[in-house]
Amino acid sequence: MTAHAGENAVVTKGEFAKFINVSPGRVSQYIAEGKIYGDALVGTGRGSKINRPIAQEQLRQALNIGQMFGNGLETRLTDPAQPAEPTFDQAPAQNSDPKPDLPDL
Repeated sequence: MTAHAGENAVVTKGEFAKFINVSPGRVSQYIAEGKIYGDALVGTGRGSKINRPIAQEQLRQALNIGQMFGNGLETRLTDPAQPAEPTFDQAPAQNSDPKPDLPDL
């Protein structure tokens, strides 16, 4: 028996998540945010399924290109005028004074 072109169009949220390389929770967020809606949803509640081609087109129109590629890279970039914050792999600056400032007792 051969598969028809539209036979695999309706998939579970988990299958759709794997197909677009996000978590199933993110798919639920897309639905809650109204980025996947209407004809893209088949059924209601936890057992609802996703019409993959329609949902993909809705996401193409709703998502910013930066959200799809680079995973929000621009939010990790710093302003060149601002000093960069140290990362975990950098050692903290060492105090050159061998005696720490202690209060007089």
